[in-house]
Amino acid sequence: MRASTFYDLDQTEKWKPKYEWDENDEAMFNWILMRAQERYKDWKFQCYKAYLKEGSSGMPSDFIGREDQWDFLCQHFESYAFKRLSLANKQNRGEKTMHHHTGSSPIFYTMEELRIQGE
Repeated sequence: MRASTFYDLDQTEKWKPKYEWDENDEAMFNWILMRAQERYKDWKFQCYKAYLKEGSSGMPSDFIGREDQWDFLCQHFESYAFKRLSLANKQNRGEKTMHHHTGSSPIFYTMEELRIQGE
């Protein structure tokens, strides 16, 4: 069962018997944390897109019954600190000189092609 939000993970016991891991396996623990961070980041971005599209009235279905958490997230999106960090990240992305999406070719080959082209 795939939980749609981290809140759902606390609400269900069905997923626990299916996913068991050794708590002492540091590599597995780091992998799980990395995946959890990616999913949280994606989920928060989807919430931000909904907020940009419809404002605070565009509450995603994930927040039904938890309207206070949506209000808190909207306040976060409206805060000066969030807007400042968002602008800084946008400017930094615009200053990238190397594309990180090279597909299946190794980065060495891409770098060599760019060198030959004079970029």
